Amino acid sequence: MVMAAPLAPGVDRIIVCEDGTPAGDRPEEVEFDEVAAAWERITGESLAGGGADWVSSFTDATRQVSAYRRGRVLLAGDAAHVHLPAGGQGLSTGVQDAVNLGWKLAAVIRGELPDALIDSYHDERHPVGARLLMNTRAQGMIFLGGAEAYPVRKVFGELMELEDVRRRLAGVVSHLDITYDLGPGTHPLVGRRLPPRPLHLSDGTPTTTTALLHPARGVLLDLTDDANLREAAATWADRVTVVTATPEHFGVFAGATALLVRPDGHVAWAAVGESTTASTRRPRPPPPPPPAPRRPTAVSPAHWPRTRLSPLSPRLPPVPCAPARRPPAPCPPELPVPFLRPPVAASPAPRLPTAPSPAPSAVPRPRHPRPTGRSRTTRPVSRPSSSPCTTGSAPRRWRSTMVTSLSVGPRVRRITLDAAGYTLSALLSAPESTPPRATVVALHGAGMSAGYFDGGAQPDASLCALGAHLGYAVLAVDRPGYGDSAAGLPEGLDLAGQARVLRAALDHFDAEYDIGIGTFLLAHSFGGKLALTLAAEAPPAELLGLDISGCGHRYAPRSAELLTGPDRARWKHNWGRLGLYPPATFKRSAAFVKPIPELELRAASDWPDVFDALAPRVRVPVRLTFAEHELWWRHDADALDDLRARLSAAPRVVVDRQPDAGHNISLGLTARAYHLRALAFFEECLYFEEGVPERDGP
Repeated sequence: MVMAAPLAPGVDRIIVCEDGTPAGDRPEEVEFDEVAAAWERITGESLAGGGADWVSSFTDATRQVSAYRRGRVLLAGDAAHVHLPAGGQGLSTGVQDAVNLGWKLAAVIRGELPDALIDSYHDERHPVGARLLMNTRAQGMIFLGGAEAYPVRKVFGELMELEDVRRRLAGVVSHLDITYDLGPGTHPLVGRRLPPRPLHLSDGTPTTTTALLHPARGVLLDLTDDANLREAAATWADRVTVVTATPEHFGVFAGATALLVRPDGHVAWAAVGESTTASTRRPRPPPPPPPAPRRPTAVSPAHWPRTRLSPLSPRLPPVPCAPARRPPAPCPPELPVPFLRPPVAASPAPRLPTAPSPAPSAVPRPRHPRPTGRSRTTRPVSRPSSSPCTTGSAPRRWRSTMVTSLSVGPRVRRITLDAAGYTLSALLSAPESTPPRATVVALHGAGMSAGYFDGGAQPDASLCALGAHLGYAVLAVDRPGYGDSAAGLPEGLDLAGQARVLRAALDHFDAEYDIGIGTFLLAHSFGGKLALTLAAEAPPAELLGLDISGCGHRYAPRSAELLTGPDRARWKHNWGRLGLYPPATFKRSAAFVKPIPELELRAASDWPDVFDALAPRVRVPVRLTFAEHELWWRHDADALDDLRARLSAAPRVVVDRQPDAGHNISLGLTARAYHLRALAFFEECLYFEEGVPERDGP
């Protein structure tokens, strides 16, 4: 087993364990050369030229003391339990040992509570230590076992694909799922840690449950403004802070009128039911009225919440269809709140009735004329009717004269495109019963293929599926040198050559398919370079905007030298921390990870100069997204200011950051969030492209 984790720029922590290595204490110090040799035997990668800040060894010895207290002697942390180091659990448990003991010891020393309180330290923490030893031994058997452990790893890997299993194990490893036995209680929070939640104090000041615990005192949280309760707690003023507050969302607090929280953050008592002073109970404010319609504005990702929404969150309203230069498509069905999978029990969203479509053999496919030019000025358009989704055109079928049918998923099929003497393969998804509102052309990065945009280990995060759900056609193209064109282009093409071939393919697609009001380019990494080249030198028909992730204009330190290095050296920059991706990502990505063509690799180092020449000629809105853990590109404030300035002809430039994401952003845990934000940017582009409706008044 080998593991690597970044600690600082240029510094990684590595762990090596070879099968068959005998366990036991080592009489001598471990040398870095020994670690490097073991690493090379397992991975084939040399660490020659590197050095070590510190080197140590460990065993899988597992021990726990029988008692955490003997008279005036108290044990905590590593003095109370030792085990295989796995996931920082020893640190988490040791800190919680100390916090549990600390407030009790302080209360006894101050004479506030009897000495017997300290005995509860063993009663509460010894079972936690025993469970810690059990789960670290289980991890050791899975990670360090030989061939005999393979069936266990296989079964465990399948279980890890279940959301409930991942959530359960996350609680076990983080030790945030601990529930102490604090006697009878009818509310589920009793014995558990008080979860972090936003609150509003009685004077309207916002705060959080976490902030209430900073003084390291007990907290009586009054959720109903109960005067009798506050009066009863007055005698505890020297040790308990009484706080009257209302949660933003009752959620976990549902059914509770008051909570008594210990200094270590665990709920000791909960009052359940109506307040004892209903007449003084402050009524919950009525829900705010819906906001008035307004023009979309960009929101900085710094203000976006970092927590995940509940799977049972309310659904968003349908997206209204604004008047367009082509007959508009009916509204797409409702889409669940971004960032999360749809509710498991959700029923299919109803579709609007449409006129029956004629058979393709009986009626030729209609084409709608496009305007010969496009104005960048805002123009008034007529207000929509009382039914914003009314349309007079029947849905058209997709022609299949140049399609090789091969089903690869719901509403996603494989097609081929003729392109300047080459054949490009692609994945195509589209609304099931309506014409597309616009077309999103997705361009993958180096070493990937079109399947990058079809979900990986998260089918519900697939750009192909989400785009079709919102009424777009999504065309994920295997760039020249990948997919069906790889055999004819074994060395690939440079950027100019790829742009020429791709433009021909998109022209052919435009001639055979209805692209809607126009085309967007959504691109990742090297695909972003191609998108910018195409937009500057040979923009496709009705290009409306670019959304690019994982592509900047200045390489980060040490990144440029990795471009010509071995594939193994680039792996860390391409993926980042494994925890940023769902389980099974790397197994499933094997289907669309491909070799990088030679000409593509050679062109990579010239990109900063190429970008400087292309950027002033891009004349459509541009959005660039950098993952929080992006390693290839500089994305500090100075670099981003310079990047925006160079895109001087673009009518709008938006730079976003995607929290909790690595370079391969469309395969990570936040892929759904990124794709929905990209599609929201396209919605804004459509809004301004179609014009701003006239207003009846000021």
